[in-house]
Amino acid sequence: MKNKILLLMCIFPAFSFIQGQVVFYNKGLMSVVGQDTAKTILYVQGDMKVGTDATNTAITSNISMSKSKVRLTGDFYNDVKTGAVFKTATAGNEGVFEFKPLSTATREQRILTSKTTYTDIPSKATSYINFPHVKVENAKSVLVYPEIAMKTKDLILHKGWLVLDSKKAAANVDYPSGSTVDLINNRTVMAHLLVDGKAVYNGWELNGTPAATKELTAADWKYPANERGFVEVRLRLDDNNSAINIGAERPMFGFGVPYESMYADYFVYNNIMGPVHESFFGPGGKPIIDPITELTAGKGYISGIDIRGNQNPATYYWDINPIYSGVIDFDHRAKDGHYFNRFKFFGDNTRNKNFINKTLKHYQAEKLNVSNVPVTLDLGFNYLANPFMAPLDITELLSSSNAGPKGEWGIVPDNSGNLNRDILNRIWVLKGDAKGVAQTAYPYLKMTVTYNFYLAKGVGGTFTADNDDDGLASNVTIAPLQMFVVAATEKGKGKTMIIPKSKRLMSRAEFIRNTPTRRMDDFILEVVDNNTGMSDRTNVVLRPETDIYKSVTRKGNPEYQNVTKLNTEVASGGVAAKSALAEVTAADVKSSIYSQLYTIDQKTGGALTVNFLPDDTESVQVYMQPATEAQEITIRGLRLNTKEVVGTILLEDKIDRQTVELTPETRYVTNSSPMDPADRFVLHFKPKSGIDESDVDDRNIHAHYNEGTLTVSGFNAEDFGGYINLYSIQGALVLRTQIEQSVMEIPCSLVTGAYVLKTTGPKSYVTKLLAK
Repeated sequence: MKNKILLLMCIFPAFSFIQGQVVFYNKGLMSVVGQDTAKTILYVQGDMKVGTDATNTAITSNISMSKSKVRLTGDFYNDVKTGAVFKTATAGNEGVFEFKPLSTATREQRILTSKTTYTDIPSKATSYINFPHVKVENAKSVLVYPEIAMKTKDLILHKGWLVLDSKKAAANVDYPSGSTVDLINNRTVMAHLLVDGKAVYNGWELNGTPAATKELTAADWKYPANERGFVEVRLRLDDNNSAINIGAERPMFGFGVPYESMYADYFVYNNIMGPVHESFFGPGGKPIIDPITELTAGKGYISGIDIRGNQNPATYYWDINPIYSGVIDFDHRAKDGHYFNRFKFFGDNTRNKNFINKTLKHYQAEKLNVSNVPVTLDLGFNYLANPFMAPLDITELLSSSNAGPKGEWGIVPDNSGNLNRDILNRIWVLKGDAKGVAQTAYPYLKMTVTYNFYLAKGVGGTFTADNDDDGLASNVTIAPLQMFVVAATEKGKGKTMIIPKSKRLMSRAEFIRNTPTRRMDDFILEVVDNNTGMSDRTNVVLRPETDIYKSVTRKGNPEYQNVTKLNTEVASGGVAAKSALAEVTAADVKSSIYSQLYTIDQKTGGALTVNFLPDDTESVQVYMQPATEAQEITIRGLRLNTKEVVGTILLEDKIDRQTVELTPETRYVTNSSPMDPADRFVLHFKPKSGIDESDVDDRNIHAHYNEGTLTVSGFNAEDFGGYINLYSIQGALVLRTQIEQSVMEIPCSLVTGAYVLKTTGPKSYVTKLLAK
């Protein structure tokens, strides 16, 4: 018989252990290696903390586990500053990290950090906890704090719940100092969990074989509810007492389902909608009122708390199926968020009135999404959501490449020049300041919702990280459970789009990050209503006129296509046409509860969210439809560090008769009135006056001009997509064109004289040229 190896660390009598007592600390390399996870165990009686050396960040916790087990009776603290906590083991040799309190103690264990500021809290992208297998053996629960990101191979829920907590974002803690109101007030920080293998649920056995339609009672279950393996997901929202009101307007949010499916009884009296292309409110322009409705993974939903603007149960009569009147308890509705866990309320007779669905299938549906999630596309806009509790990389959906046969999405995203595309290569994300109100008098089904989208594109778009203004390459990610919208073409109608598990990643992702390509002359103008914190953005991109896409039959870059603003105030009550997402003209932009920014397509009259203009454009009219409430507003520029041809950007205010330069530090504060004319602002662009030869590569690029053709050679694949810029000796830009091949032959007419040629892109080069 082989002996069992037990490494017992810091033994204390059971009665002497208290929560918060750190008995094991690691900030270097450590290995726990054995031949069998049942025979080699590192036993830690108390809390375990991992960290990084204060003076040498290269010395940081890095734990290697192979065919062994660590059993922890206390809390796990992640305080590292660099690197993931655990070393990835060879497939099949992973160890097991077990959360199991002392047999004599009944206590919740926690996975958290002791750090409290934005600069010290471990990064979810790089300093996450890379567990091997995780085993939960705690009848109380294991609580994962919102600041934590963790990854595991298998998740073994042997006894008790793993709880993924969330909270409202806080300044200087979850976002850096100076972040916008939108980021601080309208964001929820969630614990991230990426299960790279399978999730195993134990303790779900029944006594006997109840009928499929039977509502289960405690007597039907073999084990108590708190001993059944489960993953609880918490979604923290503004509560009904402290949320900002605008008249009777209430906050609304878009979300997805973390499980294979779940049911609408979580949202009774809270108003829930399953938006479709024809209507933001759902099929037929009506919200979901029946709590037995199944909500499916991958689909996006909209909800709000106390959407009728009061707390009188009589006014919510129409928000649920009348057959449940008197059964559902209004006083025990969700008020500040949701705890998704059907087991949690099983023994709560008061709260359990609101849980209509109690058969075995309703419990079995609530298993965490860890596999690919299929969704069927309809023609037009499709409201989807990240079904995982880890961020989702959607960069491929913004490309012009085929992500169908070669990729894992099962569909082809592309630009309007590709007739084989299934969806447009752009994504819309609901902003955090959506508001809704349902009437408290006849017609009761009448509801008005005001909302706005950030637009993610490979080039252009209005989504960017608040503190990431450099335009450099990065993945575009969707936060856990975040709703997003894709537009399917006629060819994509009826196709199955796969939301792939392989596209999950470890990322900060409380919001979508910046774009997948390096941006150049790609600017955002943002207005914030200071009274309410609501905001809007418009995007202007400057490109060579020959590159701007005009139609499918003319030469140009198909990425350079204007994007029209969407209708963002909709009303239900049978007016489905006004409830759908739709592109609008300038004449359609009406006063709303927030200020709206846009430019105008001079040919179509469309109100534009993204406007591509020739790079010699000197100015563009920016329209602002003022909010219905007079108030102070703040205007700022974003992505200003992407200036390439442009040297200076000026904002002109025609009402206040002021002109200011837009820099990353500029905050232009003024007042707005509902009677202000829309054509209030103008952006002026001044080109760079000289040639910057800093930060250039030393590789030789050769250029010569002969008989109307400029030939530039010496490029390789990494230069493609960059630009050739030709300047006169005085620094004026003469021509600009995109690099597409190793030797570029450019037809042009140059007067005799000296020129400077500079390329920009991943690398920069400078050479001189003499035209004879």
